[in-house]
Amino acid sequence: MKKPTPLKVLLTVMHRKWEAGDLDGAASLARSAAAFVHPRAKAKPIRRRMAQRDTLDLGQLTDAELDAFRDGEGAAVEVAG
Repeated sequence: MKKPTPLKVLLTVMHRKWEAGDLDGAASLARSAAAFVHPRAKAKPIRRRMAQRDTLDLGQLTDAELDAFRDGEGAAVEVAG
């Protein structure tokens, strides 16, 4: 007998919970299954050249760059000069 994969188990139980009306349980399992279906994007270093100053104006950053700072992924900032 072939063993089911973890994803198959999660999806099977999720569907059963959904059909039984346990939407919170189904949503919890859907979140767990998402890791198998939607891999995380790889973090990329952020590089921004700054002219003759050692401070960073956060208003100049893109949303993606601000998200990286917020999420603790850090950023590589090159200071000119």
